[in-house]
Amino acid sequence: MKSKLKALLVSVLTAGLAFTSLSSAGATTSGSSNGFDYSTDGTTVTIEGCTNACSGALTIPEYLSATSDSPVTYIADEAFLNNINITSVSLPITLFAIGDGAFEANFALESISIPVFVQSIGDRAFYDTRALTSVTFEENSNLVSIGNQAFQSAAFSTFTIPASVETIGTNVFTSAQNLTSLNVENENTYFKIENNSLLSIDGTNYIAYPCGLSSPIIPDTVTYIEIGAFYGNGNITSITFPESLQEIGDSAFAGNDSLVGIVFNGDLPIGGPGALYSFAYFGGTLYYLTFRSGWDEVEADTEYTDPQDPDAVGLTLH
Repeated sequence: MKSKLKALLVSVLTAGLAFTSLSSAGATTSGSSNGFDYSTDGTTVTIEGCTNACSGALTIPEYLSATSDSPVTYIADEAFLNNINITSVSLPITLFAIGDGAFEANFALESISIPVFVQSIGDRAFYDTRALTSVTFEENSNLVSIGNQAFQSAAFSTFTIPASVETIGTNVFTSAQNLTSLNVENENTYFKIENNSLLSIDGTNYIAYPCGLSSPIIPDTVTYIEIGAFYGNGNITSITFPESLQEIGDSAFAGNDSLVGIVFNGDLPIGGPGALYSFAYFGGTLYYLTFRSGWDEVEADTEYTDPQDPDAVGLTLH
């Protein structure tokens, strides 16, 4: 039975039937079965949540008794939002997607294994899972996308991105304070790890730096610092950016309470003043080359430079 099911799912994937078309086919029936609320379009089943309070080790079956001809393929948006009693989840091999906020704020959730056919993990899917110390992906994972803030504030110390992943959202690992090791499977052609940092495969996009580390080294290929790339890292004291840097995303340095020095070797990057404001709030020191363009814009802004101004934040320029 299991091999037959696997062959069926493989054929569905090969035919190009993406999870989005499955989940948006239009639910025509809803009900409860096997302890779960669900909806179905007659072909696939979406788990909407538990019929009653669920706790401990949760197992979601491949098929529900009431919909025995239709596999469980989707966990709905916010299906288990704010559940503080689930400690682990066993997901079915039939699953194709995990919705936005599906397990958000599951404070007791300690481990999750993502089945091989899951293609998408939604925005905030495991946001604020403070006890989540283990996330694993089954071998030959088909995961394509990881949504914004998907694992923000999780408790794991290591995370490996499958070879199949093509897109990673913003703030995925923000405030994951225990994270010291980010990895990418060798066969991945979209992302890589360099100097402990997650980068686009061409090295131009700096995506994330583990919050448990303290000494980021920015490669001289980087042109863009992703939104929230260093957000919530309380260990970093200084960062040096290469001449190649052209743009900084919003909140790149938010929550970096220990960051006291930033060195720029190039022109003022796009988004620089906005990104530097949170850094300046803590009285940090900005170092730059006076002959590079754009820095007069920052010098002229009293919010950064005039400590006598009651609205100033005391940034010192050199």
